[in-house]
Amino acid sequence: MKKHTFLIKSTKNQSFGTAFCIKQNKNGSYFVTCSHVVEDCGEDNLIIDNYPAKLIAKGSREDIDLAVVFVEGLFDCSVLKLFNESVEIHQEFTIDGFEPYKKGSYKLEKLKGSIKKISQIYSNAKSIDTYELNIGDGDSIERGYSGSAIVCDGFVVAVATDRNTNGKQAYAVPIGYLGEIWEDMPDDIFVKISKNGLEKLKSELIEENSPLREITKKVLWFVTFFRKHPFLSILFIILYFGYERQEFIFSKLQSLKIQEKNQTIVRKQLLKGVVKDIDGGIELENVIVRILEKNLKFTTDKDGKYQFSVDGNEGDIVELDFEKDDYILCDKNDIKQRLGEERNVLLCKDF
Repeated sequence: MKKHTFLIKSTKNQSFGTAFCIKQNKNGSYFVTCSHVVEDCGEDNLIIDNYPAKLIAKGSREDIDLAVVFVEGLFDCSVLKLFNESVEIHQEFTIDGFEPYKKGSYKLEKLKGSIKKISQIYSNAKSIDTYELNIGDGDSIERGYSGSAIVCDGFVVAVATDRNTNGKQAYAVPIGYLGEIWEDMPDDIFVKISKNGLEKLKSELIEENSPLREITKKVLWFVTFFRKHPFLSILFIILYFGYERQEFIFSKLQSLKIQEKNQTIVRKQLLKGVVKDIDGGIELENVIVRILEKNLKFTTDKDGKYQFSVDGNEGDIVELDFEKDDYILCDKNDIKQRLGEERNVLLCKDF
């Protein structure tokens, strides 16, 4: 089986990290790693699998800590698929990375974890999202995992950048920021979900060589057959499961939260904002924010922030309710917010 994750190291010093393949052409392969890995190794001293690696694009280690390198002549690798969508808190992932083993050697190890929280980094008058990661019991991220792919349900959603001292928590930058550092990025780098959804999922939902791929093909075949021949399918289900069975539980294909509704793809959308006191501009903690028609609620944190992950299409309008002792909404128009939108909400003292 071809591998997708490689050791990237320096020919001049002891620095090293992890890189993963994202694209190939007739001349070689493109890899993603971290900007600080490139800087520590030296831009002119990079090698992957004993091939020299040429720097294509690089961000800053202070914010978008991503880099792209090209390795001419390296074809013996598989390509990971990139998905430019927000993840959910508590979503599980896997990560393959290198760590020091014995002197002069390195060990590739797969770890599991989950997304702990989504935060913002402010640097150079701009802000970017960052994912804080929890690593599974008994495991820890070691030095060398920088540049490793964070893989959720077969797709790369982020790249590991930093870790704390005990390795139980780490940080990752969303893979979507790749387009901000790579000026000539090819259009086919990210997986695109088309309106028909199912046909695209057949080839792109599960990465190659995954044992889930055959299962997914069978499920998708059944879904397609059901849509074309609903009565035959219902008869088959009744005969197979018996008349007494009332519920039929179908496997959800990964956890992309994609469903087909009136020929339009419906997916999870983020809706977030900050609640402030209009008089002092102070962020208000412990404000209860509700999405009325969806029966969802969230309590603002110490920075006054709220965030929801909601089924819907970007731009859909939902109605909100804000509840805090001695406060009311300053502007009644603030009860409505569009999915995918981030904004400030002002509360006034209720005298």
